[in-house]
Amino acid sequence: MLKSRYAKTASTEQLGQFQASLDAINVQASEVTTVHKTDSSLNCIATITMAIPPELKDIADKVPADYDEFLNHSDATSRNGSLIWKDRTYSIRLADNGTDISIRGTNFYPPMLTLVNAASIATRKDEILKENDPSMVPAAKELYMVEDKELNRIWGTIPKSFRSSMMESQRQWVIAKANTCGSLSRANSPDEAVKNRVDIFKCQADFTKERIQFLTAGQK
Repeated sequence: MLKSRYAKTASTEQLGQFQASLDAINVQASEVTTVHKTDSSLNCIATITMAIPPELKDIADKVPADYDEFLNHSDATSRNGSLIWKDRTYSIRLADNGTDISIRGTNFYPPMLTLVNAASIATRKDEILKENDPSMVPAAKELYMVEDKELNRIWGTIPKSFRSSMMESQRQWVIAKANTCGSLSRANSPDEAVKNRVDIFKCQADFTKERIQFLTAGQK
């Protein structure tokens, strides 16, 4: 069973959209060579070409990091709006119903998985673009800044004698926050993907809020 790294729990409507996206993608086999024939199957070598759907071209323009990640997992050569896999070996035979064709291959998995991923991304294009809307970064950053300002205020109300004893604990917390969420330097970097920046700021805000609750627990 193929598993797409982009797949999420889907509704019946979404599955229908996924199937429609899958059916719309043009995939062709060329330079086909029959290596061996048995009573029930043909063993072949071919070049597989998949046309890149227009939805993915839109993602490439607006969210290049996501598109580059898709390409890196495809194990294909990108050329003239298509992905190309050369020298792919596979066997074809009639399925048990005598009508459908069954395809199996030792190095045929990357084209098949890429096809599934392409259809998944095409189906989720609007969601992906929304997640990577640059206007979301300032709001996420402001959310973090509010919590960070409150943490600094709370920290300043703690008696100096207690603060001294808590410095190592606070330092470890800062390290854990960066390791869990990602660093603020990444969140502030325009070279980082928008979704990653937003996720880092939100995670940092949640972490900081938990720290505030911890520091103020004894004051209630």
